[in-house]
Amino acid sequence: MRTRTSLTVAALSCAFVYATAQAFVTIDNFTDVDVNPQIVGPISSGNASDTDTGLTGAIGGQRTLQLTINGSTFNQDSDLRVDTTAVQGVAILNNGSGNDSTGKITWDGGGSLGGVDLTEAGGNDRINVAVLFADLNLALTVDLTDGGGDVATVAKLTGAMTGLEGFRFNDFLANNAAIDLTDINKVELTFDGPAAQDATIRFIEATIGIPEPAAVSLLTIGLAGLMRRRRA
Repeated sequence: MRTRTSLTVAALSCAFVYATAQAFVTIDNFTDVDVNPQIVGPISSGNASDTDTGLTGAIGGQRTLQLTINGSTFNQDSDLRVDTTAVQGVAILNNGSGNDSTGKITWDGGGSLGGVDLTEAGGNDRINVAVLFADLNLALTVDLTDGGGDVATVAKLTGAMTGLEGFRFNDFLANNAAIDLTDINKVELTFDGPAAQDATIRFIEATIGIPEPAAVSLLTIGLAGLMRRRRA
């Protein structure tokens, strides 16, 4: 199975227009070119990583991609990459048939983000991850590390082909009340799922919640684009 990346740009247009009218912190919009870490089966386990610096679309100017293959059944490839060939960039996790892998993206500005206020002085209430495509149930995890070394984690199991997934700040505080969301030094996004999972991420940002009608419209547009693509 392979991700259908060319259908994705319009899927989040209504949500993005709303988000740009609000206070938000861009964690990554994936508009900068990245080199693919890629692992080729057959192997039972393995990992590869890639770090790029001097990026304009990633918080702290740096991102690290890490791909871990947990198992390969049919000698297929897996890869984690950033694709900027579309009008808007995307991050893609591709698994061949029978491959089970985990992708992780880390933003730490080369060791520390310098204490970023993800709340924007209280204007933001969550981190949104825009999932443009997921052909199987996708497990998403966001880890935040503050300047004092406290870590808070929120994990979600999403359905296939979802839209925006919101990670509320209150949930991070519920998992670790000591976390200081106004002094963040590292953000990590992990995406995983069953074997042969393919997923595409459009952006990740700290923002205020999008009203329910906009979220519904987002999902409708995305599904319509997918159906048009499959009929083509």
